[in-house]
Amino acid sequence: EEEESEEEESGSEEEESEEEESGSEEEESEEEESGSEEEESEEEESGSEEEESEEESEETSEDEETEEGSEEEESEEEESEEESTEDGSEEESEEESEETSDDDEEEESEEEESGEEESEEEESGEEESEEGDEEEESEEDDEEEDDEDEEGEGSGSDKSGSKKSKGASGSDKDEEGSSSGVGLAAGAAAAGVVAGAAAGAAIAGSKSGSDESDSKKAKVFEEGSSSSHPDSNSTFDVQGALGDKSASGKGDKSASDKEAEPEFTDFYKNTGDGDRDVEMGQDPEPAEKKKKEKKIKEKKAPREKLDPNSPEARKKRRQLGFFLIACLLLLLGIGVGIGVGVGVFGDDDTPATASATTPATPAPSAAPSVSSAPSTLAPTDDLSSLIIRASLPTTETSVWDDDDSIQVKALEWLHGNENLQFYSDEKKIIRWVLAVFYYSTNGDNWTTNTNWLSQDLDECTWFTAGNSPACNRDKEFANLELRANAVTGELPPELGLLSNVLEAINIRGVTGAQLEDSIPTELGLLTTLTDLTLEGNALTGSLPSTLANMKALQTLNLADNNFEGSVSRSIVRGLSDLRSINLSNNGFSGGFATDYGRLTNLLDIVLEGNSFTGAVPAQLSSLTSLETLNLASNSFDEQLPRQLSSLTNLKEFTIRDNSISGTIHTELGLLASLEKLDMANNKFSFAIPTQFGLLTNLRVELDVSNNNLIGGIPSELGNLTNLRRLRVNGNNIAGTVPSELSNLDAIRVFRIDDNDMNGAMPNGLCSRVSVLGSAAFADCAEVSCPCCTHCCTGGQCTCQSSNAVVCAAS
Repeated sequence: EEEESEEEESGSEEEESEEEESGSEEEESEEEESGSEEEESEEEESGSEEEESEEESEETSEDEETEEGSEEEESEEEESEEESTEDGSEEESEEESEETSDDDEEEESEEEESGEEESEEEESGEEESEEGDEEEESEEDDEEEDDEDEEGEGSGSDKSGSKKSKGASGSDKDEEGSSSGVGLAAGAAAAGVVAGAAAGAAIAGSKSGSDESDSKKAKVFEEGSSSSHPDSNSTFDVQGALGDKSASGKGDKSASDKEAEPEFTDFYKNTGDGDRDVEMGQDPEPAEKKKKEKKIKEKKAPREKLDPNSPEARKKRRQLGFFLIACLLLLLGIGVGIGVGVGVFGDDDTPATASATTPATPAPSAAPSVSSAPSTLAPTDDLSSLIIRASLPTTETSVWDDDDSIQVKALEWLHGNENLQFYSDEKKIIRWVLAVFYYSTNGDNWTTNTNWLSQDLDECTWFTAGNSPACNRDKEFANLELRANAVTGELPPELGLLSNVLEAINIRGVTGAQLEDSIPTELGLLTTLTDLTLEGNALTGSLPSTLANMKALQTLNLADNNFEGSVSRSIVRGLSDLRSINLSNNGFSGGFATDYGRLTNLLDIVLEGNSFTGAVPAQLSSLTSLETLNLASNSFDEQLPRQLSSLTNLKEFTIRDNSISGTIHTELGLLASLEKLDMANNKFSFAIPTQFGLLTNLRVELDVSNNNLIGGIPSELGNLTNLRRLRVNGNNIAGTVPSELSNLDAIRVFRIDDNDMNGAMPNGLCSRVSVLGSAAFADCAEVSCPCCTHCCTGGQCTCQSSNAVVCAAS
């Protein structure tokens, strides 16, 4: 068995070469008949897996088409191969001249040399191709590919010089070209050079999937060579080679075959990556080659003209047709979508604009709905759409479904306006909001409602109280000042829609006619409002935090209502331009926010009659423009901060009815602008500061009654010549009445009762009391006071005067 195996191995090559050289028709016919079908199927399956992963989809389709027509093409190629190769070489030379015009002469010489070598090989190949049929040629090519896979890519230089080695070299080139999809044409060209037969070119053309002319094969090889060899910008002249082979005639393969194959292989081995030129070999001048490569890169490959009847052209026409149809369908879909969008959402999302030339629409009897159109107000009604959209920030959409709602009633009124066609959208919205306000506050019952809801008169003529006109300089309704006009009902949230025009809301309640409910949060939208006065009404709830958005607000007067809760620090910080705040006589609680110290424009702080607790913040000392500080009737405790002495512009300082303790700081004598100082009913101790004599501007009142003060009455108080009321009663003051008090020329009320004083009333002071008809209080059992109108014992006083007005004084 070993000898037999060795003999088989050693003699296999000889037998194969003898069989191929002798060209025995019996052996070839047996091999072709027995294994042609099996080997072809195996090779097609094995080669297809490699080729399919690398070939492009377009070339695969061409491959199938060319395989079907390969039989007919081979028979025709043998007759017309010389003409086609000559035409292909001319076309190839024209294309090569466009890209590498500088090297045309060198290329032609190279093609001639290769053609001479190939012509000898072609002679032997021609005889074989004539003797063999279509199955023999495919069988030879398949066997050559099997040997190629076993022996490697270098089998093209096999010493046997047989047809199998030639086919292996051709298969090697075929596989190398197929790596880029287009390189199959390059493999076909290489196989034709080695085999030298027209049948080999046809088979290679069939493998590459080309059913076009040889010129197209050359063009495809250019692209495949470029893809397979990225460093090379040259192309291999396939058509020139094929043309020279065809011209060489027919003959048997001689020893020159063996010389041609090594020479062809050495052509690639002797060229480096940087200097390899597939067409011309080693480039002797790298500089010229780089210039040539740059020039070729910049050039666009010549566009290949397709036969209009070819399958590829028909395929492209079909693709173009499908693309145009898709574009038309896309445009049609966009048009339909736009039409549907306009029809469905046009009335709900696009602000409607009333035409200046459209006549007024008759007043509807039903409310338009955002979600569904009512029976009487069509969704195409521009006015209704305008009002509904404008009211979205303030009005619940459900009101439009209620025919009896105030908003619908106001819209009906607006539809009946005689000059509606001349109104701007903004004017329509303003008139609708004012109509809603009128209906919400029972305008028919106002004390005065002149011109309100007149359909033909401008809203600037409607009644407003005070000296300010209803409209501003731009003829926009800006001042909702009705003051004490018996306005009842509720404030509508729609007032927030006047954010760009409304400057003042002044509605004061009167007995039996007051606004109720709470302040709508939507009023925070009134960013141009400077005055919000709702004093004397019956408003409840807490202050909405949205009031902090009223950056332009200067006056906030919510006195004498039923508000409760704390005042948000955000509100205090937000009202940065505030001049006056009056929250008196409500139910506010919590501490006195230190943030008031940031409102440096404040002139008046009136928090009287609430339940504020804690200490009076020292940060108030930064309010150097402050004129009124009224913290009376709260629950403030602890001591007064000495820093308040910096409020040199303060005219009224009232802190009565709290629980403030400690001494009365002498620094208060620095408040030279004070006209009223009321510190009664607290827990102050120690003596009355003599520095009070410096407060010469005190004219309204100096009241330190009902504290825990001791000592005597400072004689310096005689300097307060303009003082009208002096109360020091309800303390532990002792001593006599200073005679300097006779200088109180304007005194109207003088109280020293409920103390530990003695002596007699100064005569000058008694004269002032008698002349002015003032009220004087004293403990008559301890102090001799013939001019006193009230004698007191243990805190109980009895009027001694017949003047009722005097007796009513306190």
